[in-house]
Amino acid sequence: MSAQPRNHCTLFPFFLIDGTPTTFGALAQGNVTLVVNVASQCGFTGQYAGLQQLYAQYAPRGFTIVATPSNDFGGQEPGEPEEIARFACSRFNVTFPLTQKMHVNGADAHPLWAALKAERTGWFSVQRVWWNFAKMLLSHDGRVVERYSSLTSPASIEGDILRLLADRDAALSVSDSPAASAAQTPGDS
Repeated sequence: MSAQPRNHCTLFPFFLIDGTPTTFGALAQGNVTLVVNVASQCGFTGQYAGLQQLYAQYAPRGFTIVATPSNDFGGQEPGEPEEIARFACSRFNVTFPLTQKMHVNGADAHPLWAALKAERTGWFSVQRVWWNFAKMLLSHDGRVVERYSSLTSPASIEGDILRLLADRDAALSVSDSPAASAAQTPGDS
């Protein structure tokens, strides 16, 4: 059984790109999670390939990506959900979850992004996301561990993902150990 993230982000509702309602907790499910704001007409759009490579390699070990298309920066994600999905899937073979468009900044920022930015500020302690392909890396228990700018390539954060996967594995092995089970099960006295 995988642990649910403990933070407040788990209950934030939104829609997947196909219109299916979900919550962040349902997608994260105790996994190490990378949340990325994406756009199809951005100079960083090629990062989709690196994100898919990370997802393909580490999803079986408890890693996921939640990509949130945003049109907040230069109108670089003008498409409708079907167009966004078709682009990401046909051009980059994306298989990780894509949400419907979200605002990441300002008064209309989605509560997920507002919470992530509040937990881990950026340069000069500013909460604002500066551009598309900003990334937030969360531990298996839902803590925002690291925040990366658009300039940070997916490949360059692989070490951080591996460290968090090792932490997740250690936490799961402790919770599955006989001693942990005995501590959780009332004994005969």
